[in-house]
Amino acid sequence: IQKAVDDGFSLKKEPLLISGVMELSQSIRIPKNGKLRGFGKMISSLVPQGNFPAIIVNGLIGDGGVYNWELSGFNLGGGGIASVGIQLNYAREGIIKDVYITGFQKGITAIQSWSNSISTSKIVGNSDKNIELGDYSNNILLTDCQLDGAGNYGLHVTGDVQGISLNSCIFQKCGKEAILLEAGRAI
Repeated sequence: IQKAVDDGFSLKKEPLLISGVMELSQSIRIPKNGKLRGFGKMISSLVPQGNFPAIIVNGLIGDGGVYNWELSGFNLGGGGIASVGIQLNYAREGIIKDVYITGFQKGITAIQSWSNSISTSKIVGNSDKNIELGDYSNNILLTDCQLDGAGNYGLHVTGDVQGISLNSCIFQKCGKEAILLEAGRAI
């Protein structure tokens, strides 16, 4: 899968995941302009086989981060083993769309990531948090998302975070709170 992502980026093609279940032996790393698309959130499934983030979008601040990336149309299942579904570090101007994330400790984590959107996705049933936004994760838009059944929090905002927008999102049956704002300035 990593080769398909890398080749798709270098050849300006968009790799498509096959239908069915694909087991991951390591994290998939998404580069600048990288796209990982499946046939639908219940048709294409990725399942990590160890305790590592399933997908990493990780840039360097000196390079301006990873930008213009997209993850869409697949199921991401942690099976109770993996710690994080999608890990964003220095990721900007990206899209997570039509993705189903369940069975991780944390569904999505973001640190120093800005101007990203998460839409029409289900991030549910993760043992700790469905989404955690940390230091300098600004201007994040969540639209038409379902963030149910987290062990603790549906959305946990830590550190210096600004400009979080929620539109038509559903939070139900979270262990402690649907939303916990520790240091967020605006939501």
